[in-house]
Amino acid sequence: MVPLPLGLAFVAAACRRAGHETVLLDLMSEPDATAALQKRIEEFRPGAIGISVRNIDDQNMASPKFLLPAVRDVVGVCRRLCDAPINLGDAYDPTVFTFKDGKVTEISRGGGAE
Repeated sequence: MVPLPLGLAFVAAACRRAGHETVLLDLMSEPDATAALQKRIEEFRPGAIGISVRNIDDQNMASPKFLLPAVRDVVGVCRRLCDAPINLGDAYDPTVFTFKDGKVTEISRGGGAE
């Protein structure tokens, strides 16, 4: 069973309550993440993009595989396709990094979805 990106779902719900249109794309269930991102960004034309990072590694203590290179690739695809701010966070630490023009422009801590 593939887990729902709960943190991202909370942020999407808060955005909807504030009157913004949102679309959720779960890349864990997509066979081709780049194609799925391209299709969704071209169709939706987002004003902002939120990316939820569930784990930074695969939790294998004997032979860990770090997952942040794939996150960097996702951010790169998003950046190539549009210039909307990208918000990157996770479900455990309430820190959100906002990227614009390839640089971190804002760091927010604590309860961003409240």
